[in-house]
Amino acid sequence: MADLRKSPHRGVRRAAIAASPLTRQNLDDYYRLQSFAERELDVLESSSQQLKAADQQYTSHLNQKGRSDA
Repeated sequence: MADLRKSPHRGVRRAAIAASPLTRQNLDDYYRLQSFAERELDVLESSSQQLKAADQQYTSHLNQKGRSDA
């Protein structure tokens, strides 16, 4: 999955802000959406890690139960 924090376009914001007000509004919207996407990506990555950990615990539990039943 692409890391949005390493966007090659991050450094051009200041130069582009000097453009027309319409462009400035578009850039503000773009960076607001990018920031939102970064936060959502962090949440998804965290949730994914939690699910993997829970899956490992459950698999371990099943393996231990299978050994005790045998």
